[in-house]
Amino acid sequence: MHLQDFVGATRMAEIALKSGVAEDQEWASNLLGNIAGYEKRTGIAIAEFKKLSQRFPASPLGQYNLGHLLYSLGNYQESIQASLEGAKVDGDV
Repeated sequence: MHLQDFVGATRMAEIALKSGVAEDQEWASNLLGNIAGYEKRTGIAIAEFKKLSQRFPASPLGQYNLGHLLYSLGNYQESIQASLEGAKVDGDV
């Protein structure tokens, strides 16, 4: 991915966050967390995924992506915990 991809995606996410539409806000928050993680801004990514999980507790996205990020950082126990929290609310599991 290229920097200009992140700029456009970030702009779209910021607009979606202001939209007032919950589904758009959920998607946008997840996207911002993923962008931050890809850019190695892990503190921001972790905060975004936690905020996503708090704001949308019925969605597993925040916990699953937090688990994935923590795993990539070598924080295996925290990764497992986050992933299990996501599985608790995931209707497909």
